[in-house]
Amino acid sequence: MKNRILKSDHNELSNKDIKEIARELDVEEREVIEMDQRLSGSDQSLNAIMGDEDGTEWIDMLADDRTNQEINLGENQQYSERKALFTKAMGNLSEREQEIIQRRMLEEVPATLEDLSQQYGVSRERIRQIEARALEKLTAEVQQANS
Repeated sequence: MKNRILKSDHNELSNKDIKEIARELDVEEREVIEMDQRLSGSDQSLNAIMGDEDGTEWIDMLADDRTNQEINLGENQQYSERKALFTKAMGNLSEREQEIIQRRMLEEVPATLEDLSQQYGVSRERIRQIEARALEKLTAEVQQANS
């Protein structure tokens, strides 16, 4: 659009040109000015030397805040091992214990003791006891695997 509006001997946008572009693109004039400044600037290499004395390049000044690949790999392996251990431990529980643990601890909106007591036709206290026993079994399985 800039090339279409401007004459060949004129490189800068006038206020009138800015208003016309902003109107045609349905953007604010400030955005037109900012984009013109970005497009008018020249590209710079990150491998350009910053100063004469030590030869530091611009790219040397960029910080990478991400964790390195070794840490990511280690965390992923640890997660996989823990997940496998948990899956194995859950497999040692009865179906009812698995469902109670799943619904009480692993769902985004946990089931209440009342919900589960109605489902199984037992008291809330009995559901709490089953949950506590299942957690003891899971803890023992994990401790045994870690020793």
